[in-house]
Amino acid sequence: MILREFTVQETNRVANLVGDETVSKWTSNIPFPYSEKDAIDWIDGTARNPKRNPFAVEFDNEIGA
Repeated sequence: MILREFTVQETNRVANLVGDETVSKWTSNIPFPYSEKDAIDWIDGTARNPKRNPFAVEFDNEIGA
């Protein structure tokens, strides 16, 4: 297992994981539907802001759910 920063190359995977309606239902700031554009904006925004440092959990070369 590896903890690391998200990359823009993972946009599709992030959108699929976060775009689950159940995830959106239990959060206050994740829209539904969640698009790849939303994922790109979020990944780019976290990369530009040093106070925001979410980590991707990678296992077997893929970020997981």
